[in-house]
Amino acid sequence: MGDAASNLVFQTIVNFIAFYYTDMVGTLFLVVRVFDAVLDPVMGAVADRTRSRWGSFARGWSGWPCRSAPRRC
Repeated sequence: MGDAASNLVFQTIVNFIAFYYTDMVGTLFLVVRVFDAVLDPVMGAVADRTRSRWGSFARGWSGWPCRSAPRRC
């Protein structure tokens, strides 16, 4: 009987966390996946049409983190 209060608190927290992870975080993941599904073809079209002094897609869009990394360190 003395452990009933701590079990009540524990079960309340566990039930809240289960609701939070399934409804709130799951909805956030769904929104992010839909956003990514829309943005990927758009970014692909932008990258295909880009011409820069470093070349086409492979160096123009993929290489910018490599060129900017020394400035961040």
